Amino acid sequence: SKLRSGLVIAQVAVSALLLITAGILLATSRDTRRRDPRIRAHNIVQLAVVPKSNAIVLDEIRRMPDTRGIASATSWPFDGVFPTTLALAADGVTREIKFNIVSPEYFGTLDVPLQRGRLFSSDEARGRANVAIVSEATAAAFWPKHDPIGQRIVLRDREGPIARYSGATVIGVVRDTHAGFIA
Repeated sequence: SKLRSGLVIAQVAVSALLLITAGILLATSRDTRRRDPRIRAHNIVQLAVVPKSNAIVLDEIRRMPDTRGIASATSWPFDGVFPTTLALAADGVTREIKFNIVSPEYFGTLDVPLQRGRLFSSDEARGRANVAIVSEATAAAFWPKHDPIGQRIVLRDREGPIARYSGATVIGVVRDTHAGFIA
């Protein structure tokens, strides 16, 4: 009798926990669907490609008749970006930021408009120039009273995909997005 009562109590507790969890998941799903990521989120296909075959795969996809645009990035737009520490070269202000290394076509493919300055050129991408494009929020946080174009930034990450970009010059500012971890 005591065992049966204990099992009933456990079953009710687990059922209540599952109902609460389901409610939270449904509410989160509803909120996520209503949230505007501020990038083109429809008719986008994300592919994971082995870095050595990246150029070949991109060329093949470009040849497909229904391809309107193609871009590459080290992190998928809906999966977030790599955290690192960013410091201004001028005054040493340090903040943690999120970043992504992208191809020159990235912003156009995802309909992220340029607000100021310019986008990456193909020559800069091939030569891996130390240039950066920042979001409006980043520009406002680091240079609230100054023009961000031409400012130097220092990336403190000595390992990982941006180690070779230890310092960069801001060449453009794009609209804020709400993709991945960015909110």
